[in-house]
Amino acid sequence: MLPFASAAEMVRAHQLMFGEAGQRCAEIVLDWAPRLFAAPIDPLTVRIVLAPVEIGPYNRHRGYCAGDESASFILLNRHHFRLGVSGPEIVNDQALVDVIVHELTHTRQQQLFQANGWSFKRGSGTHRETGLMAV
Repeated sequence: MLPFASAAEMVRAHQLMFGEAGQRCAEIVLDWAPRLFAAPIDPLTVRIVLAPVEIGPYNRHRGYCAGDESASFILLNRHHFRLGVSGPEIVNDQALVDVIVHELTHTRQQQLFQANGWSFKRGSGTHRETGLMAV
C-alpha cells in the first residue's frame, strides 16, 4: 500500500470514507504521529478504519492496529463511534485522541520489533513487551 501523497489527500480520503468522523481521525494522526517519538511515524502511511461494532470478545477491545513501517491500519470500534444518520459519529473527542495515540504507540512498537528482530505476539502481552517499553 502506498502512502498518501499529501496531508490534504489523507484528510479527504478519510472524509470520503467516514464523513466528519473520518476527517477528525486523519487530523489527529497528522497532529500526533510526527511528534510522539524521537523516530516519528510518517502520518501519511496510517489509515484509520471506523467500525461501529465489536472488535474482540467480552467487550474488551476498543482499537486494533496492524501493519509495518510502510503502512499501518488502525481499526476503532463502537466505543468511539456510533452510527448516526449521516454516518459514524464521534462519541467522545478526547477519548478518540487517547485511543489513536495509544494505537500509534503500538504502531511504533511493531516497527521496533521488526527493526530489532524481536518476536512479536498479539494479545495482552503487547502492553508489557520490551518494544513498548523502548518507545
